[in-house]
Amino acid sequence: MRAPPYNRPWLREYGRAFVHGTLAERHAVESLVWGNTRFTRTFHKPWVSHRGDRPIPQLAWQPKVYVCVRPQAYWPTVRRLVEHSRRLGAHWKFYDAPGGHQRPDKIVFYAASERGLGRLVERLAFLLRGTAGHPMRHVCEPADLGLGVERAGVLYVGVDPVFLGTSWRMYRCFASAWAAKNRAYLESLPGGPKRWFSSMNLSRAHEGPAALAPPSSVPAHARRFWKLISA
Repeated sequence: MRAPPYNRPWLREYGRAFVHGTLAERHAVESLVWGNTRFTRTFHKPWVSHRGDRPIPQLAWQPKVYVCVRPQAYWPTVRRLVEHSRRLGAHWKFYDAPGGHQRPDKIVFYAASERGLGRLVERLAFLLRGTAGHPMRHVCEPADLGLGVERAGVLYVGVDPVFLGTSWRMYRCFASAWAAKNRAYLESLPGGPKRWFSSMNLSRAHEGPAALAPPSSVPAHARRFWKLISA
């Protein structure tokens, strides 16, 4: 069984009609952003980033929250997040490019720790109550990791394997596809697929990580197999 493509679901509403229909909202957001020194935009890159109150420490696994809202709620949600950025106090970014609104992971928040992730999820869940969301693959819901926030279909969680220089969703997409193709090999390993998935920090119960802060032995194992997977 092949893993689903990285870019799914492909939301047709996030196309040309969406961009033209929300032009006024986009300009309203930009007027708020460009007057705030905490927001920056890298030249030739579509991400607009907000600097949080504290630097994010160098972590092997970087916790993150994906905010996934329906097309009609995208710019109003971004505007609301901009207006509440000081209260949230977090590092986050949103996508601001006409050609890039077909993919669902356009608002991304970063946490400095597992504990910080829990607080961030709670604040976002409160702020986004009543907002319509949509599904996204290669992630999990906060409740899957014991965060206990009932915002199914809006907030999702992942952990970037920073030591590999890739994102969580890319890591999980490639690793799960490789595992499906090499199942016979995994069966031959001590502990079988169950142990392999655990040592790669991949949950088999959902599409998120097995742990937000896995054991220190996991990066070495993941790095060794990632060379095979990404070759």
